Amino acid sequence: MPGDVSEVPVEGTKTYSRRELALWAETIVSLPSRAVGYGDYGIVHPSFSDKIIATNANAKIRYTGQTDHHIFRGYNLKNGLKYQQYHELAQRVVTSPIYMGRDYSVGDERTWLCSQHEVSCGNLGTWVEADMNHHLVFVGAQLPRVASLLAQGALADEALHAT
Repeated sequence: MPGDVSEVPVEGTKTYSRRELALWAETIVSLPSRAVGYGDYGIVHPSFSDKIIATNANAKIRYTGQTDHHIFRGYNLKNGLKYQQYHELAQRVVTSPIYMGRDYSVGDERTWLCSQHEVSCGNLGTWVEADMNHHLVFVGAQLPRVASLLAQGALADEALHAT
């Protein structure tokens, strides 16, 4: 996950590889015991600190996919619609082919409700919570399937794309 969204086009989307997932799978394949724990930073950059005030924050929704993170970026929260732009961002997520449906997780439900203008746009913390909730549900379901395929002799890339 990038440290900021400067590489993501304003009102655009950019995909980032979940490199830690591929590294974990490759490590399991290369070790005889295959007992390697998995860990990641979720939807934030490893150097994130909530002690740093985000004075130039952009609206964004981060969405974890099978082998990638997708960042849907709005624009600076001081401009235009400010936090209200999350309604449009949420709509972009729910109409994306990667969206897993409102029933997939609490985070997905929040995104869907926001896209329908049924809840407020919240704040930056609201979206860290929604994004992280989806991520944890997704990864919690994904890892046992990948580990099982790897234990059956699948190559790392095969296991990651079969789930």
